[in-house]
Amino acid sequence: GPQTWKPGPGDLVTPSLPLYFGQNISDPSTAAHLMFVDLDLGNLNPIKSTAWSSLTDKGGTKVEYSFTNMTSTAAFNAYGWCLAANQGANQGQGISWTNSLAATGASGYRVTAPAAPAVVQVPTGTGVPTDTNGDGLYDDLNGNGRRDFGDVVLYFNQMAWIEANEPIGSFDCNGNGRIDFADVVWFFNNL
Repeated sequence: GPQTWKPGPGDLVTPSLPLYFGQNISDPSTAAHLMFVDLDLGNLNPIKSTAWSSLTDKGGTKVEYSFTNMTSTAAFNAYGWCLAANQGANQGQGISWTNSLAATGASGYRVTAPAAPAVVQVPTGTGVPTDTNGDGLYDDLNGNGRRDFGDVVLYFNQMAWIEANEPIGSFDCNGNGRIDFADVVWFFNNL
């Protein structure tokens, strides 16, 4: 389930490792779901072979990612697993290292979704559109405080303007990722 701390070396009875820099792990509003991805990779020791120094990034791991429709935050942390590494007494002990998020030399990576653009008044509407039932769709398009046939007509007449100036997700009634005539039909059928 959601939690406010990440596992790692140290006291697991009283967790102390934040998920991202500046996080207060005592604040339940910062709780998140964790996902662990085993890249099945390890560090290359340049002392063992001088040939490794000629590798791209000296053999360091590079992870590329992208997000689609992200609405919150993603934090990236790294772990070292000491199963077969040459680490003496630590060998086979599981998680031996994680990046620091609270001290000098803190590292980690955090991506925050951009703020959603504000809904604005549609030309010839009487006010700013509203979401009359809290489902995330602005079904009172003309801003008169209720859903009515005027919203259907305004949507039909202003489809191109809505697509260019409003947050698409707030007006994409059929969920196909664009503003089109199918949304007008949805408006009409859901009066």
